[in-house]
Amino acid sequence: MFLALASGFGLAFALITPPLQAPDEERHLVRAYGISEGHLLPIQEEGRAVVIVPREVAQLWVRIGGNEIAFRPEVKQDLGLLREAFREHPVGEEREAVRFPSYYSPLVYLPGALAIAAMRAVEAAPIAYVTPGRLLYLLAYCAIIFHALRRAPAHRWTLAAIALLPMSVFQAAAISADGLTVAFAFAAFVELTRLQGGEAPLTWRALLPFALWSALLGLTKPVYLPLAGLALLLPARRFPSRREHLLSLGCVAASALPLAAWMLALSPYDVASLRDGADPGAQVEHLLKQPQDFLAAVVRSLWHGAWKIWLDTFVGVLGYLDTRLPGAFYTAVPVGLCVIAALDGGPTSPISGVLRIFYAAIGIALTGLVMLSAYIGWNAIGHPVVWGVQGRYFLPIAPLMLCALHLSNPPVWAGRLGALWTSLLGATLAISLHTVFARYYVS
Repeated sequence: MFLALASGFGLAFALITPPLQAPDEERHLVRAYGISEGHLLPIQEEGRAVVIVPREVAQLWVRIGGNEIAFRPEVKQDLGLLREAFREHPVGEEREAVRFPSYYSPLVYLPGALAIAAMRAVEAAPIAYVTPGRLLYLLAYCAIIFHALRRAPAHRWTLAAIALLPMSVFQAAAISADGLTVAFAFAAFVELTRLQGGEAPLTWRALLPFALWSALLGLTKPVYLPLAGLALLLPARRFPSRREHLLSLGCVAASALPLAAWMLALSPYDVASLRDGADPGAQVEHLLKQPQDFLAAVVRSLWHGAWKIWLDTFVGVLGYLDTRLPGAFYTAVPVGLCVIAALDGGPTSPISGVLRIFYAAIGIALTGLVMLSAYIGWNAIGHPVVWGVQGRYFLPIAPLMLCALHLSNPPVWAGRLGALWTSLLGATLAISLHTVFARYYVS
């Protein structure tokens, strides 16, 4: 069911959404191009970190009218511009410096870089890089989530429902870090639940899959690396000795080493702030002196309705974050998710008793960490509200809180609802796909 819906609708999103009309896709394409040429690190030029790419790649978004379409739902895609772009020659010799787009490691851009390298080999026009790149990202997402669902001891419907949200599938079929982040987080979560269940003795080798997925997760978006700390919830009595317990925790702690190595490699470069006016270093210094400013900003944001924006962008605000779904979706989908989570799991779930509280509490703590990360990276010093948080940032940690909702003894008929869930998830994606098509092509 997951493969059918995710691959089918993901393919449709990849083909229907105009090139570079997913969030920040134009910047990610530039970085992926640089990596396809073997440039893993930025170039320091005139005091700033940049990527040097062909001018045709750097200006593609503008040439196909992307900057005129984004955040203006009334403006449709000019198909003539796309046809012209496909008739262009391969890139020329003229190069242009583009600001280094993110702190993400090269791992995030591997699918896009592979697709670009293949299209460069056949001398395709730059616009032809986009769809193959999207398809490789989608393939990676489907494969990893499918692997996780097959290994999950429980909560498969809950995980599948989150992975099939309109926002999840749309981002999975884009040149973006989001799909890989969700996939790695789900795989790590499943490996943890496998360790949590049962009574067989645990060894450091048993924790290797969890440590591997945690390491990959840290290399995509570092803010989620603390998920590896969930290994502390494994009871010490499950390990044959204290030495084995410490060795296992050390194995998981080592999952932070790849991220540390990447940040060390990036440290000599002056990477620009995510947003003009933001100064992460100065913001950290400010918060160390006045941590209450962040707490006040969170409370103020919630009071003024930011939670509604976060919920909407968790369910799905598609396109370049400017394509809203029918209004009822933003209430019905979260309610449906909670119903699925409550009826899924049952007595087979390893998340029971006090673990429910721990999982939910850790999920809430990670939600706060995501907000703190955005506040440091996106906001001016002491800004009164938390700006830059989007609901899609909560997709990787959603299983922690939703799986804690399951009923210990669900009704006997709960297990026969698979066809209903499949129909509802499919209908949601179908309407979302129609909404995207209408936004870009129907006047």
